[in-house]
Amino acid sequence: MTTADPRADVIRERLEYVPLFPQEELIVPLLAQHIARALAECSRHARPGAAAIDVGCGGQPLRRDIETLGYRYVGVDPWPTPGVPVDHEWAIDAPEIPSEVRLENGYELVVCTEVLEHVPDWEAAFANLRELTAPGGRVVLTCPAFYALHEEPQDFWRPTEYALRYFAERHALSIVYSERLGDAFDVLGTLLGATELTVTSQRRTSRYLCRAAARVKDATAAAMKPDSFLRRHVRPSASLYLSNLMVLERPRADNSDNAKD
Repeated sequence: MTTADPRADVIRERLEYVPLFPQEELIVPLLAQHIARALAECSRHARPGAAAIDVGCGGQPLRRDIETLGYRYVGVDPWPTPGVPVDHEWAIDAPEIPSEVRLENGYELVVCTEVLEHVPDWEAAFANLRELTAPGGRVVLTCPAFYALHEEPQDFWRPTEYALRYFAERHALSIVYSERLGDAFDVLGTLLGATELTVTSQRRTSRYLCRAAARVKDATAAAMKPDSFLRRHVRPSASLYLSNLMVLERPRADNSDNAKD
């Protein structure tokens, strides 16, 4: 039976990796490009017909890509999207992994994209990610470093790369590679896309200033797009970025004593 969804706002689950809202116009194409590359790279190390589990799969926007790469797809989510059946209802930070979710030798690919920011217990989550992964199998993680509040109140974290590294290493998962996606222009464009302006009164001055500010906001947001004239000629500092992508591996010579109990 589908569990009650605790998220207060109306959730529009993503069926494809395309932007649905203005604040997604920069982060979603970045994620789509880099996730596709990570999945393709992982598939080079997997045997034909290997099983992949998509944790927190939502609308399953990655299912077609994962199956096209030759994996047998398993989707799990604690709050299934209406009209999108899942194999199992389960949360990645649950106290234990049910027997029906487990695979005897583990999954060769574990996908956990744009999920961990909504997960309160990272100790349990990373322990479960490790347990789900077959020795020699890989985990593909993404998690925003900057983004607007969403799916409230189930929105907990905006981690840095170092937070992901800390929990991966704590749970004996080797880091294959880590990427910071986007730059300060992407952050600014995302901020502006998520910003709505309203007047503080119906006075003529307030209405005029709101319209003027909205025009400036929209013009600046347009200048932040990847194909803009500005971005072809100017590069910002690298201290701000939008999202984390990390590929992890459970070592083949696995020693469970190395992981945090």
